[in-house]
Amino acid sequence: MNTPPAAAFAAPLPSRAHGDAGVTPALWDHLAGSQVIASHGWLKAIEAASIPGLTPHYPSLPGDAGAAVCYEARDRRCGLDPTGLPLGRLAAPAEQLGLSWLPALICAPYRGHFGHLLGGDPAAVLDRVEALADELALPLHLPRVLDEDRRLCRLLGERGYHRTAHDPVARLDIAWDSFEGYLASLTRSARSAARGELRRNREAGVAIREIDDPAPCADRLHRLLDDHNRRLNGVGVPFGRDFIPTLKAALGGSAILYGAWRDDRLVGAVVILRQGDTAYAPYIGLDEDRGAFTYFNLAFYRPIADAIPAGVRRFYFGTMLYATKVRRGCRVLPTSHFYRGRSRAGHLALGPWFKAHAWWARRHKYAAILALRPKSAGTCSGPG
Repeated sequence: MNTPPAAAFAAPLPSRAHGDAGVTPALWDHLAGSQVIASHGWLKAIEAASIPGLTPHYPSLPGDAGAAVCYEARDRRCGLDPTGLPLGRLAAPAEQLGLSWLPALICAPYRGHFGHLLGGDPAAVLDRVEALADELALPLHLPRVLDEDRRLCRLLGERGYHRTAHDPVARLDIAWDSFEGYLASLTRSARSAARGELRRNREAGVAIREIDDPAPCADRLHRLLDDHNRRLNGVGVPFGRDFIPTLKAALGGSAILYGAWRDDRLVGAVVILRQGDTAYAPYIGLDEDRGAFTYFNLAFYRPIADAIPAGVRRFYFGTMLYATKVRRGCRVLPTSHFYRGRSRAGHLALGPWFKAHAWWARRHKYAAILALRPKSAGTCSGPG
């Protein structure tokens, strides 16, 4: 194992913006609040993963009054390549021709849908981010901004950023005090299906439990996540076998790892990040299910059952499989991608293209997804 020592996770996040020692872990987590995907532990774990072509920057305000998470992305393997969003199916042939939206500065926590600008003065933080982009001579992207974050959307609009639609995100808004209450909120058919999936999983002999120490099964965990990601997305996860143990060491109880065992074999795993009233599911890995409905139990039912008594109110289940998630009570939230060009001339030249892409994405690419509505009685609509 190459898990970094505990001291590595206690190091401040360096602030390139004004050249001091950086923001301390406690102050950074105060800025992040319940946004666990922007927490100090998650950011340090991503650093330790040594993802190819990814350089972190943490511009901050003097006195630790605000900060942002930025990544200098220069390799498509880094997982933050913005090329696929604007070019869609043309991304592959464009790559063969040497066309790419990289290098770029990405302002967002890794795999996050929130936490772009932390602190009480987002305009001042954005000034720091833009200064960093200018210093690096890179275009600036803010991906996956929830449309319900009206303050940030308005600020970026006032600054003249181009805007288009990004992948919607599924979120379960929890308003029940028990798992039975959650099941009762579903439609009759969905509730019946859920009870059947719970029963079939037990009858198949699948045991789902927390993995307190992932080190002994690090190889198997990585294989599950990597193979699953390749099947769904055509590319493996951008980190190695040590990432999950490192993440657990960095976040402690805020990183919850569930494993599914069948015939004493680990057949599935899901990573849950949970802090305060917010939970987030960034990674899942699963072998072939063989009729045991392990996916639904591992990805939804067990994490939800544990999240309710823990006080979670917003559970983000990411992108893809939207109908499956809506059937289990999630709402589908629209998100946007904001762009600032490297030069004023280049920025202005891309304006018509972004307008056309935004129209097409809303009217066609995401229209059916955004039309999905949960038919449940128990949802609430808290802020993102």
